[in-house]
Amino acid sequence: MKVVKALPVIQSQIDKLETAGFKVRLSHKPNKLGVLTTDEGRTPYSGLTQMTIEKEFDGGAVVTAGGRGYCAINDQFDRARGTQAAFNRAVHDMTLIMGRDNVKKILG
Repeated sequence: MKVVKALPVIQSQIDKLETAGFKVRLSHKPNKLGVLTTDEGRTPYSGLTQMTIEKEFDGGAVVTAGGRGYCAINDQFDRARGTQAAFNRAVHDMTLIMGRDNVKKILG
């Protein structure tokens, strides 16, 4: 999968994941409106980037990790920044599922 040209490091990491048999999906929804609820309160957003990293292992076990990048309501939607945020959060989710050492072996 090809991502934003301005992110060669992220592209390299995605290539490593795909070589290891993971499916990486990315979607940009620049017109998506919503409200992000956090411990600090509720923040409206206008733009969403989602990334999913998934792999089916022998025996049928499926690992799915995901991340999202939100755009503040007053900012202009930026695919590169959204992709970077979504990727970082998806990899963090992956480390929680698979363990940090296993993810480091894949991503180097």
